[in-house]
Amino acid sequence: MICKITDKMLDELRIRVRRYVNEKTYGHILAVEREAASLAALYIPDKIKEARAAALLHDITKNESAEKQLKYIKEFDIIADVDPLSP
Repeated sequence: MICKITDKMLDELRIRVRRYVNEKTYGHILAVEREAASLAALYIPDKIKEARAAALLHDITKNESAEKQLKYIKEFDIIADVDPLSP
């Protein structure tokens, strides 16, 4: 079951995400979060917090190698339809 996302959860997620990315990437992530919230307010107003959470997580492995990203895909049972190692 997926739980309801709270403001406190989003605050904690921002703190945790910050640990995994550099300053430039973190600034980008926060800008994407704001834009995702704006778009969600227009198109899916009941899912604004979910859009914020997705935006916060969208680049969390950006600085990881493709091999490590594939490890995460396997570890967390993420369905991947694109092989990041293919040209």
